[in-house]
Amino acid sequence: MSEQFHDELLEAPSTTSGSHRTLAALLVGWCVLLGVVVAQIGVYAQTSGALGLPDHARAVGLSIDPTKHTLVMAVHPKCPCTRASLYELERIIAKSGDGLGIALCLYEPGLGDEDWYSESSGAIQERFPGADVIRDPDGVMAVKLGAVTSGSVVLYAPDGEPVFWGGITQSRGHSGDNLGSDSILSILRGDTGVTRSTKVYGCPITELGCEDPLGSCTDEDTDCDQRTEPNR
Repeated sequence: MSEQFHDELLEAPSTTSGSHRTLAALLVGWCVLLGVVVAQIGVYAQTSGALGLPDHARAVGLSIDPTKHTLVMAVHPKCPCTRASLYELERIIAKSGDGLGIALCLYEPGLGDEDWYSESSGAIQERFPGADVIRDPDGVMAVKLGAVTSGSVVLYAPDGEPVFWGGITQSRGHSGDNLGSDSILSILRGDTGVTRSTKVYGCPITELGCEDPLGSCTDEDTDCDQRTEPNR
């Protein structure tokens, strides 16, 4: 065996070992980056929106049925996070039967854009045929409801007093069992000692700027980029 070939054999393990170290370093770096991204997504999903105290139904301008409770939801039709809230609303309706009135307060820019309202209200009315759909130019009613984050709800007693307000999802864009929905159903059953307010997760009731109705915005069009479908 020549001396040169002998030297190459001796050097080979060192070269292979260096490649393994480089690969391991890259793998560790990738795992760290992935962990940071996952952590940021988790923090974002659990970041709640603004919530105010609701006025009496009369002060808000709502006409409610004096024989039953009424649940009002403030909706920005182009906030994707609100899809989960609407799904939770369907669950509440299914469990409460005819003992609950429903009203959906639809934000729209106050510039008389009829297409904005007609597209979103048509989809909402098809999905919730028995609900009152209320136009809310510039979110004026949402402010009176304290529902300045899309997906916020207010439960009014038959006398018009607010008895619950807040969110009905567990995080941004995720449906499933949550304290808000449970509290509303408990109140409807007449239970006492129930939580009266919960955090709400969604987009601000403001002009988000995208063109597609009911939450098909792109990431750059909205600050609410959770696209997870409801956990049915």
